[in-house]
Amino acid sequence: MIEAIELIASLPLEGAVVTGDAAFTFKPIVEAIRQRGGDYFLFVKANQPTLQAEIALAFGDVPPSGRDRRHPRSSGRAA
Repeated sequence: MIEAIELIASLPLEGAVVTGDAAFTFKPIVEAIRQRGGDYFLFVKANQPTLQAEIALAFGDVPPSGRDRRHPRSSGRAA
């Protein structure tokens, strides 16, 4: 993890979006991205059920796309 933080600290991330998988879901990593002016989008798959449950608890169960999986025709937009 230290190497990832050092790499992030050396990159110009102003206005960039950093993507990663569950391996990057550590607070020091996302803090380093934000300190460099970047944003992040991290993927968490079903093989990480505990992490997925914690995210759902913190943010709700509607995915970032805004589409509600419970209602397949939902666009995520208000009518």
